[in-house]
Amino acid sequence: MSLQRERPAGRPAWPRMASSGMDLVIVIAGFTAIGWWLDRRHGWYPWGTLVGAILGVVGGMTNFLREALKSSRLERSGRDDGGGHGS
Repeated sequence: MSLQRERPAGRPAWPRMASSGMDLVIVIAGFTAIGWWLDRRHGWYPWGTLVGAILGVVGGMTNFLREALKSSRLERSGRDDGGGHGS
C-alpha cells in the first residue's frame, strides 16, 4: 500500500495565462478610462489619462508577472515526481 498523495490531473497552463493576459488588458483599460474621466471632469488633460495608463501598466504587469511565476512554480512542481520524499 502506497502512502504517497495522489495528484490531481494536471491542467494546462494556457487557460490560466490567457486569463492573466485579459486581466492585464482590463486593468490598463480601466485605469486609463478613470484617468480620461478625471481629465474631462477637472480639465487635467492629458495628465489624468497618462497617470491612469501608467498606474494600469504597473499594476497590471505586477499581477501578470505574479501569476506567471506562480504558474511556473506549479508546472515545475507538477513535473517533479517528488524524488526525495521517502520510499
